[in-house]
Amino acid sequence: MESVDIPPPPIVDIADVIRKELTLNYKDVIVEVADCPDLSIPPFNLASSGICGRPRILDVGGVPNLLPLANPTKLYNANDIAHAALLPGGLLLGAGGGPLKILGVNSELAINVKTKNTNDEHNNLSRIAKLQDSSSDWMTLEK
Repeated sequence: MESVDIPPPPIVDIADVIRKELTLNYKDVIVEVADCPDLSIPPFNLASSGICGRPRILDVGGVPNLLPLANPTKLYNANDIAHAALLPGGLLLGAGGGPLKILGVNSELAINVKTKNTNDEHNNLSRIAKLQDSSSDWMTLEK
């Protein structure tokens, strides 16, 4: 595992850049820095009320596990990933390949999980999208 510390720019500078870029495409733009709402309630419906204050960008698995052929033996545990990133109890959000070994078909994963902390509390609201069967164009979304 490789780790790189990248200090974030001041939040007001980020807001200024977003405001400037949005005005290139929209007539009316308002960008404000505000307290984060509770992300666990609608319309967000995340597995945690916030992003835990210590954000990380993780790349797990990657293209070498897909090309030239998908590697069906690769399985990843969200709790192990959070622990390796020094974020036990953290929120994992993102997209990736679903568990071929478990489902038996290719699928897409939308991960939305608050990983286990020392109290063994966790919340998995992840979804998997897959074709209903090999002859179908219908896709299902499953929890």
